[in-house]
Amino acid sequence: MYILDIVYTYIYNHGSISNKVIWIRQMKQNDTLDYAVFGSSRAVYHINPILIKEKTGKDGKNFGYNASSSFEIYLTINEYLKNNFTKKIFIQVDYKYYKSNPDGVGEISWIPFINEENIYQYFKPFGNKYLFYNKIPFYRYQKFDSRLGIRYVFSNIIKGDNEFINFKGYNNRFGVLKKDTVFSPKEIITVNPYFEDLITICKTKDIELIFFTSPIYRFNGSFKYLDERLPNYYNFSNTISEISLFSDSTHLNSKGAEVFTNIFIEHYFKITP
Repeated sequence: MYILDIVYTYIYNHGSISNKVIWIRQMKQNDTLDYAVFGSSRAVYHINPILIKEKTGKDGKNFGYNASSSFEIYLTINEYLKNNFTKKIFIQVDYKYYKSNPDGVGEISWIPFINEENIYQYFKPFGNKYLFYNKIPFYRYQKFDSRLGIRYVFSNIIKGDNEFINFKGYNNRFGVLKKDTVFSPKEIITVNPYFEDLITICKTKDIELIFFTSPIYRFNGSFKYLDERLPNYYNFSNTISEISLFSDSTHLNSKGAEVFTNIFIEHYFKITP
């Protein structure tokens, strides 16, 4: 098992770039960006850095990935800042602001590297299962066989890098929302320690930190708490109302992403100095 653990982990460290975590870990050191976007799928499918580059000349990347909670966002930003720098960080926040535990799906991209002590320390407060992933050779690959097992290992060897690299981290989402219903999430009433810490980290490193909420179809609720709690926060949740621009209630399709990226450009790259 020990040998298999070494082989699998080596491949995830040196194989093709199949997810955003591997992408960041394999980036050349001392890379400097004008901006970087972090968040869940509501960042991945909504902000297109290629379009921003074409219209403003600003160079950035979208490091958001599906199912990222504040925990994964915090971990991803810290991993990027270990060896690289960005002038601005944009974080997409919304009705899941309260969630601060590792996400059962979002954490999977980090599991191959949890044998590294600095990565494990982030997971340590959340229970003994992460200790087992850290200490027992190959156990984490057995536990997540359907997502990290032999099929994915061979895929990392045979396939090339994920196409999101060509789009600087942005992914298209297709389809059109069919069900015309109001989206009413629960009110946010809690402090998130990860975002609080990121505010301090960015201030220390002289990075401009910006929080935003991307569009939601027929949103019926309030992000007043985020506006009061977070610096440089802007709520775009109601900026797009056409159902044809959404793939579901909380995600834009590719046409919607183009519209929103242009709104994003107007707000942050032409208004903000």
